[in-house]
This record gives sequence, structure tokens and C-alpha cells, in this order.
Amino acid sequence: MKKVAAVLPTIGRIKYLDIAIESILNQSKKFDEVIVFDNSIEQNLKELSIFGANESIKFIQSGKQLNAINSWNTAVQSAVCDYVTIIGDDDIVDNNYRQEIDDILKNNEFGILKARAIDKDGDLLHNLSYPTNTTQVDSKEFRQYRFAGKLSLFVPGVVFKKEHFLRLGGFLNSNLNGLAYSDDMLYYKLSHLAGSVGISNNICWSYRIHTEQIGSLKAISNYIDKVYYYVEMLENEMKSLSVNKKDLYEKFSRHKYIERILRSELNKFSLYCINKNMYLFLVQSLIKNILFDKRLAFYFKLKIIYGVIKQTTRSFIKKVKNVK
Repeated sequence: MKKVAAVLPTIGRIKYLDIAIESILNQSKKFDEVIVFDNSIEQNLKELSIFGANESIKFIQSGKQLNAINSWNTAVQSAVCDYVTIIGDDDIVDNNYRQEIDDILKNNEFGILKARAIDKDGDLLHNLSYPTNTTQVDSKEFRQYRFAGKLSLFVPGVVFKKEHFLRLGGFLNSNLNGLAYSDDMLYYKLSHLAGSVGISNNICWSYRIHTEQIGSLKAISNYIDKVYYYVEMLENEMKSLSVNKKDLYEKFSRHKYIERILRSELNKFSLYCINKNMYLFLVQSLIKNILFDKRLAFYFKLKIIYGVIKQTTRSFIKKVKNVK
């Protein structure tokens, strides 16, 4: 069997950290290596964690506070095993997570582990999107599913060959949009190198959604520029792997992809709308920054604004009712 390291980069969210570590240790089949990469400079997590004395865990301190991308890259580089899975310091993996990885790695060198979304208290929010009745796709199918919003993807919840990760330079543009939780560009390139993508048979981890992880509402003013920059960079990166635009957007259009990114990511701003003033600010920002952007077709502008406001209104009303 292939050896797999579980790597947990953290900035010291201790209220979730020990829950995440416990879930990593509580596997039906143990990981070959467990690394907690401590990127906090004002606290020693080995001393704070209830698992600090556990000899099966390597606690590594960064020595200085790195940005998120450098923290993740350094954490992966610290692993000895040939394969690595990254686990969020606020997430929870089920006890079948490691076994699902073994099943994926029988025929693949890159894989996606299915997840559910939970809230800050660990309660189920909703199920996430994955292709049905399939446990393997090629790199083109993987992109198509992702473009269409039919495959959920995050920085954690994947398994990859460390050699491939290092060859591609690791994470370069994660959270480029200020809101996105996955480095799609890296994962597209990893799938291209691997030739195929394995998908776990079962849901085997929980992705925790909470307001600490989402950007400020002020980010909307730069949001569209960043999305366009991202798409252009994606096209150039894939071209370097001999994937042209026709193959990249097969069964999908560039405009439709941009519209989907904007809608899906801007919907996450609804988590911030906890009062009337914030709700009105969001609506005004959407109209100001999307309606007058000449790069977007009018039809797509209306779809984005209508879709986000509808989702945000629904979330806002739900919050108001809960407060009452």
C-alpha cells in the first residue's frame, strides 16, 4: 500500500484544532505520518494541544508567520511520505477517510474525498455536489464537472503525489478571489499529470463553514478584476500543458464559467449579512460593481445580481427569524 501523510497547517485556531487532530488519529487505518504545521508566532500549539505529547504526531513550527500559501507549501514539503492529504485545522475527517484514500490510490495518483458542509458548531448545513455513480474521471471530465459546479473542491480533502505537487511549484493562487477555498489551477494541473482523478465512494469528512474564513464585504470592489485575472492565468497555465481554449472550455463557455464563479463565490457573502445595514451594503455593492462592468454581458449581469440577492435575502430572513 502507498504511504500517506496527513498534513494539518494551522494558525492556531485551538478551539477547532484538537477536534481536527482527534479525527485524524481516530482512523480505522492509521496514517503513515501526521504533521501539525504550526504557523502561529504568539503561541506554541504543541504546549496548548491535548495531543502535544502524542509521539505519533510531528509538531513543526514555522519560526515566523508565513502567508497561507507559503504555510501550506512548507507543510507539504515537510512530509516524508510519497502521498499527502491536507486537512483543515477547523475540519473533521471521518474514521474511513484513510481507507477511502487507499481505494482512490489503487488506480489513481490524485483524488478527491467527498465532504459535507457543517457550521461552526459542527451541525450539518448541507450536502455538497459530486458526480453520481462514478469514482474516476479523466482530467478533461474533471475540469468540466468543476466548471459546471458539479464537483465541490477545497484546499483540504484531496490526496496527491508529493513529487507532482513539488514539480508544479505547489500552491500559487489559492484564495486568489479573496473568497475561493480551492486552488483549482493547481488541481487541474495535478489531474493533467496524473492522467485521472479518483473520487471517494463515500462522504468521509466535514468542511466547516464559519465567518472567520470569509473575506470582507469591501472585497467586492476588486472581486471581478481578480476573477478575470484568474481566468486569464488559468488559460495560460493550461496552454503550457498543451491544453488549448477549445479543449479547456469544451461543453462550456468562458462567459458561463466566469458567471458561475461570480455567483457561487459571491453567495458566500450572505454569511456576513447579520443586520439590515450589511444587507443593504451588499445589495448596493453588487449593483455598483457588477451592473456597470462592461466586460460582462447584460444577461449574465442580471443573472449574477438576481441570484446573489435572492440567496442573500433568503439567508438574511432566516437569520432574522432565528434571532426572534
